[in-house]
Amino acid sequence: MTYKENGQVMYFLKTNSSSLLPETEHITFLMQKVQAARTLSMSLKLVI
Repeated sequence: MTYKENGQVMYFLKTNSSSLLPETEHITFLMQKVQAARTLSMSLKLVI
C-alpha cells in the first residue's frame, strides 16, 4: 500500500459510520474495519 492508499483507508474509517447501516450488516462492517486497520498497521510497520 502506498501512502495515498493509507490515507484513503483512514478517510474511509473516519467517514463511514456503522449507524448508517442496517443492523444485519453491522458485524460485517466492523470486521471490514478491523481488517482494514490490520492491513494499515502492517503497511505502516513496513514503511517504518
